[in-house]
Amino acid sequence: MTTTTSSTAIVTGYTRTYVSGSSGLDTSALIEAAVNAKLEAATTLETQVEENETTIAAYEEMQGYLSDMMDALDTLRNASGSTSTESVFDSRAAYLTASDGTDATGYLGVTVDDGTASQSFTIEVEQLALSHKVGSGTQSSSDGALDLSGSFTLGTEGGESATITVDSGMSLADIATAINATTETSGVQASVLKVSDSSYMLVLSSSETGQTIELTDTDGVAQSLGIVDGTGAFATELQAAQNAIVTIDGVTVESSTNTIEDVLSGVDLDLYAATSGISVTVEVEPDYASAKEAIEAFVTAYNTYREFALTNQTVGSDGTPSDSAVLFGDSILRGTNSAINSIIAELIETDAGGLSLGAIGITFDENNCLVIDDDTLDAAIVDDFDSVTQLFEFQFTSTSDELQVLRDDSALATGTYVLDIETDTEGNITSVSVDGDDTLFTIDGTVLTGADGSAFAGLKLVYSGESATVSITISDGIADLLYDSLSTIADSSSGQIAEAIAALEDENTTKTAKAADITERAYAYEERLIDYYANLEAKIAEAEATMAVIEALLGSDDDD
Repeated sequence: MTTTTSSTAIVTGYTRTYVSGSSGLDTSALIEAAVNAKLEAATTLETQVEENETTIAAYEEMQGYLSDMMDALDTLRNASGSTSTESVFDSRAAYLTASDGTDATGYLGVTVDDGTASQSFTIEVEQLALSHKVGSGTQSSSDGALDLSGSFTLGTEGGESATITVDSGMSLADIATAINATTETSGVQASVLKVSDSSYMLVLSSSETGQTIELTDTDGVAQSLGIVDGTGAFATELQAAQNAIVTIDGVTVESSTNTIEDVLSGVDLDLYAATSGISVTVEVEPDYASAKEAIEAFVTAYNTYREFALTNQTVGSDGTPSDSAVLFGDSILRGTNSAINSIIAELIETDAGGLSLGAIGITFDENNCLVIDDDTLDAAIVDDFDSVTQLFEFQFTSTSDELQVLRDDSALATGTYVLDIETDTEGNITSVSVDGDDTLFTIDGTVLTGADGSAFAGLKLVYSGESATVSITISDGIADLLYDSLSTIADSSSGQIAEAIAALEDENTTKTAKAADITERAYAYEERLIDYYANLEAKIAEAEATMAVIEALLGSDDDD
């Protein structure tokens, strides 16, 4: 580093500090101005990077709100990839009513599979299934050695058995532990019951209801414990095993457990108590409450996004975008709003005719947010559930069970179509036509894919039958249409937002590297300027010193 002793200013560079001399030049200002001129381009790039980062954050926020809306729509749309029931509209609930007006859920619980047909039946619970329980004689201690040796065999009627070995050092609690170690095999479990402060009993229970315990006393240990008598019969039967007995619409059904499955198609019963002459009416209907909750969740998600969109469309009093309107005028935001509004306003053909959101009580306010009229929505769901279902979800019906949907990822032309399908001896499709047009599908083995630009674009079917004529009916609901549209925008890997974010990130990487390069070159330029002015000051100082010597010499001549 170069310095001078007579200084008027200090210049601090990127890696060096320069002290100016007495040249009279404002070298500090000269160097700073020159370097700043070089850095101005880097500053502009850094500002652009910051603006891009702000835009990326806004895009990510938008993507999050749209993803939340898609999650809400997913429960309403009947997800593609199967003709089976997939949406909340296929959820079923059981509504129970006791004949005496008491709480019917105290007698039984009912679980209904999705898609089960609506139906009604009457149940009476005559008795519950019970486990078999037997007790031993009492002992004065639960943990004192019983001085018994030998074995006995435990099991349940018709099941496997296990041998329990007892030695002289084992207590009542030890024997219970030994029995429980074999429960998985024997189906019998044990516990120690404290009868009084000085009296304990071993209790054996079948682990499954309706099962009878069987015991073989090999060495007399069980008799010594008081579990069986001299004939081998149980000495103290605490509870006999019994099956559950119910009547369903007058038909008696017996079950070894209190959970009755496969008696009613799609309906399982859990028995809690005997009804004692009280009948319980069970009505299997659509789960109206869940359907309304799913619709409300969609409205909430839409309104949350709508508030974001409004924020990014706000202008100040001077007519310019507000600071919070990061995406003001953004093409993706405009396109998204347009797509959403267009689909939400759709009139969907249903069994009841054309139906819109407004017809079921969902309307727009002055900000284009959705508002629900609860009474109208409740009435629509209860009175015309099928039409509400068709309003929201994708539906596909076929006259052949062998024709199924693999995928549906775009808006399809609603209607009924007749497909003439030809197959070879191996089951592969050789041709398919609709009204004589064989260009509407491409064929790959047993898979049919709707041709681009056709009414079936985005639809993929699989057919596993022989040559046949099959009629299909297709309808796209609002939820399915909107979900498919938003997926092209908000998909985390291939959506428009993800692509825009990736482009901005690439741009930032390039601009950051360029700004760093400009900055490095500016500081290298600063180093050269410091050297230049240091040399200049040194030469001026040298000249001044020489001048001083000359003046001194001239002055001495004058004295002579």
